[in-house]
Amino acid sequence: MWWKAQKDPPVVSSLKQRIRSEQKDYSSINHSQAQGTEKDKIESIAMEDERTRRTIDDHFQNAYYASQHIKFKYWAIMLSLGMANSSDASEILCLSYLLSDEGFETNMLRSNASLLGGVLASAVFFGMLLGGLVVGTMGDAMGRRPMLIMGLSLNAVAGIASALAPNIFVMSFLRFVAGVGIGASVPPLFTLVTELSPPSHRGLFITICASFWMIGSIYVALVALFCFQFWYTGWRVFALLSALPSAISVLFISNLAPESPRFLAVHNKHEEAVTVANYVTQSMDYHDDELQLEDVLYHYPPAQQEQASLGHKSYWEEFVSSVGKLYMPSLTNTTIGLQIAWFG
Repeated sequence: MWWKAQKDPPVVSSLKQRIRSEQKDYSSINHSQAQGTEKDKIESIAMEDERTRRTIDDHFQNAYYASQHIKFKYWAIMLSLGMANSSDASEILCLSYLLSDEGFETNMLRSNASLLGGVLASAVFFGMLLGGLVVGTMGDAMGRRPMLIMGLSLNAVAGIASALAPNIFVMSFLRFVAGVGIGASVPPLFTLVTELSPPSHRGLFITICASFWMIGSIYVALVALFCFQFWYTGWRVFALLSALPSAISVLFISNLAPESPRFLAVHNKHEEAVTVANYVTQSMDYHDDELQLEDVLYHYPPAQQEQASLGHKSYWEEFVSSVGKLYMPSLTNTTIGLQIAWFG
């Protein structure tokens, strides 16, 4: 047929090429839109998953507000931690009463009261310095609760033993050990209070724990009043009674206070972290929506923990690195300001 061999006019050919080009462009646009839609769906699912995966702090916060009861068990945990702070106060302040007692001065200090009294007092604070810097920071590796119990136990044992000290040199050594215990217990104590508190009430519970220092001060003052004023029982009974709060705190914390769930999660103990977190919320009398293992794994992935362990540093390297971070340009003013306030 004649029309089969006939070519399209130039105008028609140009229109056909334009239509094919537009069809290709439209096809590529549809393909990219389809890919974009799929990517958006994945991101949306990921964002939704992130919103539904609660943190440990979220769990504490929800439980604290959801429960309308008095939360006796939870308050027992916090008050046991506060008692640990009061025991530190009684062990430190008891020295002031010991050094002012005539019987102690006659039997232990004798003729060189000013020098030997200074040695005894400085031994406690030197022990606190070493205990806080060396032993207290080990809580980041060994756990807040074990280090707190260890510090209180040192404090209790050394305090009781000092009541039996035969001379001032043995007593100075025992007070040094008690100082190590005091210094070792302070960092994990306040860290544990922070990590067991709901975010909106951390300031409240830290304040309550800190206020127990005054309770310890009142306790040791009353003990001194009875031992040295009303019934003179001697300085050894006074030293023994001053160590009593530390011994009681060990018993209370061993039976009531759990380990920090955040510490457990960071150290790849996810199942224990879930158990402890739910124990804390149950102590708030909240039993509805428990924290799940998937929640903790989402925020503390095991893969990250394994990668972190590959670059593990020695204790002293980690210690120097941590102290150095406090004096970074962004934190220097804050760190120095807090140190001046604490020194004052």
